[in-house]
Amino acid sequence: MNKNQSMSQYNEIIQDLEQLVTMCENNIESDSMYSDYINKVGSFLLNIISLENNLDSEYFETSSIESLQEQNEELFKDITVSNYDKSYANPKYCVDLYGEEIGKILSFLYTELRGCIADAYEHSIKDIMIFSELFLDICKNLIDNNDGKVSDINKLIQEFYNNHVEYFTEKSLNTQFDPSANIAYDIIMIVTIVN
Repeated sequence: MNKNQSMSQYNEIIQDLEQLVTMCENNIESDSMYSDYINKVGSFLLNIISLENNLDSEYFETSSIESLQEQNEELFKDITVSNYDKSYANPKYCVDLYGEEIGKILSFLYTELRGCIADAYEHSIKDIMIFSELFLDICKNLIDNNDGKVSDINKLIQEFYNNHVEYFTEKSLNTQFDPSANIAYDIIMIVTIVN
């Protein structure tokens, strides 16, 4: 897949996410018990996509410390001590809402999607895209089958990791052994040079 095809696919995913979130906000075609989950997690992903789009070489120089702090608080507010009890990242909360099997899966999915925060800062569009696709596929399953078939959702997750195992392995190895592919290395080098 070339870069233009990839960006076109990414833009389609963004549109699908926006439609899904709007649908859940307005309860259009969706009286699903999962509407709140889909809305909040979908909105989180759209915020990540927006963040990635806004990050450029001057982003940190032109943003005030207050706005950066506010953005950081927004990204992490639902996993702070005061909000964790009602966070989809909390397996107990998800299990209480959706039952043992689906609750664990939805909490797992949300914690995996939270990894896209780092992807936004690293401009790892492919990661954001493939995890957004997984989210959309699972949401479609939840909406189409209001009971949320565990076997179908597990199959989607297994297929996702099987289809991307080579990519994730290569990325992990590159991050560990190729300094140019490691954003942490870049940050350390900048700090070293400045000091």
